[in-house]
Amino acid sequence: MSTLPILEAALDLSARTAAEDALLERGADYLIQRRLFRSLSRQGAVIDERWLKPLFPRFYHYDVLRGLHFLVNWAVKNRKSLPLAAVEESVTALKPDELGRIAPERPPNEGETTHCFVDGVWEKRRLANSFRCSKSPAPRDDPPPRSPPSGRRCARAARTGQGWTPFTHEQSNI
Repeated sequence: MSTLPILEAALDLSARTAAEDALLERGADYLIQRRLFRSLSRQGAVIDERWLKPLFPRFYHYDVLRGLHFLVNWAVKNRKSLPLAAVEESVTALKPDELGRIAPERPPNEGETTHCFVDGVWEKRRLANSFRCSKSPAPRDDPPPRSPPSGRRCARAARTGQGWTPFTHEQSNI
């Protein structure tokens, strides 16, 4: 399980302790330093190629859209700027359409296995089940689901090549 759900939950708290604020700062810094999907210990190599493809339904899995969504919300709530270099590559990899929408490209658990304890031995097995809605793509004439406003803002910033400072929904024309 990713640590991002913990950060998302802490960010949504109406009143946070100093320790929770420090946790959020460290989490945001961690994502910024790694540009959402790159390894520091392996000279910037991609940690997991699957993270570059948005998934739905998300559950506890990570993709760069989820990381980006957290970072933007963190920056807005804390009135901080995000370095464009930290998000630009992720936004480009997400391939938003001309309206800034991002469609899911993979179902959760794609290519994954699980470990089961059977008769005193751990065995690697295929996942027990999945949701039908995560396997069947929408008809081609249906528009892709809308990305969160934060994704559209970052996509616009990446397209214009300008640095980006978060703003509130009231300031947005999106």
